[in-house]
Amino acid sequence: MGKEEIYVRCNADFDFDGKVTPRSITWPYGRKMRIDKIVEAKPFETWTGKYGIIYSCEIDGNGIELYFNRRLNVWYFYNE
Repeated sequence: MGKEEIYVRCNADFDFDGKVTPRSITWPYGRKMRIDKIVEAKPFETWTGKYGIIYSCEIDGNGIELYFNRRLNVWYFYNE
């Protein structure tokens, strides 16, 4: 079984210089969680044409990677 993208809603700040900072996410079933800390943000690009930013975040003490696809303007996680 491969990776599955889990799409989420995300509240984020968009600065004047184009910087995007996620603040909280809402899961598909409705649970909202605050992002406690952003450890790292780095760009990504795939051979299939996806590009955006990967955020290494801490939510409730757990480390997760949150993806922002700039081409489609969507936020998601990978479920393995």
